[in-house]
Amino acid sequence: MSENNETSSTSLVELRASRNVIRSLRFRFVSVVVSYLLAIAVIVSAMFFGYQSQIHLRLDERTREIEVAYETVISTLAAAPELFYSQIAVDETVTRLMQEANNAPDNELARLNRELFAYLERDYNTLQRQDFRQLHFHLRDNRSFVRFHRPDTFGDDLTDARPTVRLTNTSLVPTYAFEEGRIYNGFRYVFPMFHQGDHVGSVEVSMNYRAIVSRIRLSRPAAFDFVMDRHVVEDMVFEDELDNYEISCFSDRFLRETEFQAPDTGEILGVDFGCLLEDVHRSRSLVTRLESFSAATMPFSVNGTAMAISALPIRNISGEAVAYIFGYTRFEESSILRGLFGFIGLSMVLLTTAASYLYFRIAEAHKRLVKLSVSLHQTIQEKDRFFAIVSHDLRGPVGSLASLASMLREDLQGIHGVPANVNEIAEVVAEGAANSSQLLNDLLDWARSQRGDIICKPEHHDLSEIVNQQFAIVRHSAHEKSITLENDASGTSVYADDYMLRTIIRNLVSNAIKFTPEGGAVSIAASDGPAGTILSVTDTGVGMTEQQQRDVLDLTVKSSTKGTRAESGTGLGLKVCQEFTRKHGGTISIGSEPGIGTTFDVFFPCDKPLR
Repeated sequence: MSENNETSSTSLVELRASRNVIRSLRFRFVSVVVSYLLAIAVIVSAMFFGYQSQIHLRLDERTREIEVAYETVISTLAAAPELFYSQIAVDETVTRLMQEANNAPDNELARLNRELFAYLERDYNTLQRQDFRQLHFHLRDNRSFVRFHRPDTFGDDLTDARPTVRLTNTSLVPTYAFEEGRIYNGFRYVFPMFHQGDHVGSVEVSMNYRAIVSRIRLSRPAAFDFVMDRHVVEDMVFEDELDNYEISCFSDRFLRETEFQAPDTGEILGVDFGCLLEDVHRSRSLVTRLESFSAATMPFSVNGTAMAISALPIRNISGEAVAYIFGYTRFEESSILRGLFGFIGLSMVLLTTAASYLYFRIAEAHKRLVKLSVSLHQTIQEKDRFFAIVSHDLRGPVGSLASLASMLREDLQGIHGVPANVNEIAEVVAEGAANSSQLLNDLLDWARSQRGDIICKPEHHDLSEIVNQQFAIVRHSAHEKSITLENDASGTSVYADDYMLRTIIRNLVSNAIKFTPEGGAVSIAASDGPAGTILSVTDTGVGMTEQQQRDVLDLTVKSSTKGTRAESGTGLGLKVCQEFTRKHGGTISIGSEPGIGTTFDVFFPCDKPLR
């Protein structure tokens, strides 16, 4: 009985243990499944919101694109009216007729109207060929003087109807803005007019929106439409001119000018304009939003094709939205983004599975990276020691060799009877030694600068004195090529490090001599300003192309070329100049034309923190 009780007790314990194990395994399994499902849910949610965010971002980009395109076109088109204005503003005949018209009776005003029309009719035709619709002169009391598109309609007061005219005649400064008109609407460029210093009125050159939209279309493959607020047109336009407008097929709220035909969406988008409008009309929320005059791009579908409509409200000079430019485009990004985010979601699930494996691989890579970092640090230290040895043991001997070679060349030239080939050898040796010394100095300066061994300690210097000292160093090279050295920096002070300043001037002058042919000139000028000092080194040398100007200060580009006497170089001297200028917090720029010469402008700031 006792044994049975013990067996029963053992079985009960084992049963309870088995149940606990099962519960534990079940809990762990459920935890893993729930965690995985939560991770998937988080990924799916993130993908959904990411997709929506990207859709809105693409739509906002399209809105901004059409805004930028519109602003660019308006700014570009201003050149023609400004040129026309600059010509007639000084035309005595035009300004005199306007002066006389200000005080003329009605019958005399008609004669002056016809006379000005005949005088400028050819110019008006030229503007029309450039897609400008209106040329309109106004008197200083805002009365219409000559409408070239309706020459028989004049004398009406524009004070209340045309704020741009009123503002220009009041402020006497040009006004650029969209504005409604008595006949047509358009973007208007209005300029004040003067006769012998007296204000006589204003002149307006207007661009119609058919031409503006056609130019926007050049930068965007879209179908565009331009419509006006119906109430604005009916309140402003002459009654006998209302037949210039028709109800827009988009909405009864808007009118389209009869000469502005509906866009050919079939050719541009592959979708019939009528079908497109039907789908727009089906979305009352879309129509309601468009009627609110807000800049936006909204997606919709036409027979399963993803489309987008960009609405750009046009505001008059008072800031009131009175018109719209609509841009219809395909919106392939929608399906592309769906596929992209689906692929990204699947990829994230797979990446989650591979995370552990990658973690261990990254840990191993980190260990190797630490070893490589230690090795790299040791290599850098060895490089620094190498440059220190080179700087200490080679700079002096190479400099002395260059000086001795130069002296030898000059002494041999003064001795009669020395064979010509000996002088030639001395010349080659002297030039090679000088180039080697200069290269070594540039290389060591560059290396020291990169290591931070050269500390910028700016002080105030008399720039003219330092220029004279550097001219003395290169005077022999200039004399050999009959190059004139000119110091135009007198009376100028510069706040700079003495060593760096001298190095910059010496390298720029040496470089200028190198690329200046015989009989040329190298000059240094300087100018003080509230922000700092500009040092300009100018030569009459061979000059540089735009590509050479970009390459010459780029360390990654080998830009060295031979001088006018085939002088060799590495181009490193200019990099040293650039680095030393940067340490002052300044800038170095180049202006050059091939065959004319080159100017290097080095700017040294007054109070900018030094690096």
